[in-house]
This record gives sequence, C-alpha cells and structure tokens, in this order.
Amino acid sequence: MKIKHLACVLSLTFSTFGYAATPVSCPFTAAELSTALGETFKEGKVGFESDFGTGKTLNCRYSSKNMTLMVKQTVMKDPTQTQGWDRSLAGSKTPVAKDPDGAIQQTDQGDMTSPNLHYARSGDIVELRIMGVGPKSPKFSQLQAALPTLRRLP
Repeated sequence: MKIKHLACVLSLTFSTFGYAATPVSCPFTAAELSTALGETFKEGKVGFESDFGTGKTLNCRYSSKNMTLMVKQTVMKDPTQTQGWDRSLAGSKTPVAKDPDGAIQQTDQGDMTSPNLHYARSGDIVELRIMGVGPKSPKFSQLQAALPTLRRLP
C-alpha cells in the first residue's frame, strides 16, 4: 500500500500541468527593446514565477539607465479563461487602434500611470509596463506609442 501511495505522489509531483512549457529565459533581447524604445537596455533578468490553480505567472525585467520594462505573462491552463481579463485593470482603458489582439492601455491612474500595454493571446495574458516614467514625462507618449510595436508574446 505504501508503494502505491508513493508512486501516486511521485506521479503527481512530476506530471505536467496541462499548459505549454514556458521558456526560462526572458522573451525579448536587449537589442530588440533598445531599437523599439529608443533607450539602451540590458539583457532581461527572470523574476518570480508563481503557480496558481488555473495557470502560472512569469515575470521578467529589463533595465536601462532611466527606466525598467516589466514583462508579466500569465499562462492559463485553459485558454478560454482569458475572457474578461481586463475587467480588473484600474483607471480608463484605451483600445489600441486596429490591434489584432485587442490590446489596451491603461490611462487616468493619476501618478500611478506609466507607459503600458495589455493583451490576451493564445491563452496567455501579457502586461508590458515601463517603470520610472510618469505621465508628466516628455517620454511618456513616445513610449506608450512604441509598446504596441513590440513583437507579441507568446
């Protein structure tokens, strides 16, 4: 009986979760970001990975002298669970014109507003956010416009 119990525990421990394996490296190159955003970025550093019942969240950060780009990717086990993903976002939500993924950008969050892009694609929810640049910065509009031009994940 103990052997069957041990076998069951081991099989559950080492089984896959039903969502695609995600890369352990950051999705963008520093060169790719530097070109698109007009700032010299360092290669990304993998941040936290958080598993939860219906998926997991991956985080990666890219630093430059003046800002940090956070890339957060929530990988859902069931792709249909991405429906309504944008309801919990604070502030106003502005759709990105003619965006194939229905991407939106948050605005009107007061001093908390930073250049950002949110979209759901292939069962993943993706957030790109530039930290260190506020709504009063002269670079804000330029960066807000540049984020939708980045290659889409996954």
